[in-house]
Amino acid sequence: MKSVSAFGIPIALALLSSCNSSGAAAPAFQPGMQNVGLAFSLAKDDISAPFDEGEIESVDLSGNWGYFVSPNVEVGASLGYSSEQQTLNGTTFIDSDLTAIGINSRYYLVSEGQVRPYLGAGFGLLNGSSGDIDIDGNYYGLAAGLAAFLSESVALDARFTKAWSTEDWSDGIDTADIDRDMFAFLVGFTFYF
Repeated sequence: MKSVSAFGIPIALALLSSCNSSGAAAPAFQPGMQNVGLAFSLAKDDISAPFDEGEIESVDLSGNWGYFVSPNVEVGASLGYSSEQQTLNGTTFIDSDLTAIGINSRYYLVSEGQVRPYLGAGFGLLNGSSGDIDIDGNYYGLAAGLAAFLSESVALDARFTKAWSTEDWSDGIDTADIDRDMFAFLVGFTFYF
């Protein structure tokens, strides 16, 4: 399970407070409007057992495209990359890279104003590797976030995501079925046009 980035929340709060005081104009969402965005997350968790200590470090990048079908509803596609390294007593035992492609939707609670909270959902396919092991699978997830406009066309995007995946890890001989749940806090920018 991934933890919230230690520096992500203060950055998001600082940017949010500066955008609320700037008075920048923000467009009203309309059908046919589009956006593209990029967000990232860095997380580090500690592993603790009676005789072992270690850590999990991960980097997540997420790109998305959205199209408004109504002033409050956006549908779109996403492309993501995740790198995770797990160490125990100084030895790396998992070093994996995953790529995800999916479709998603967002429901904005308000379609006007400087700050617009939203709820989201999505699902898609996973593919990657960990050493000589191939990883294939699928995922689905939920999100809660906000778009805070910094200018007429650029918004800070900050969101919490919770996702579940079903993965097949195969070394060409044996296959292991892995079910995971993941939690992340992502911060990035979205450009509206």
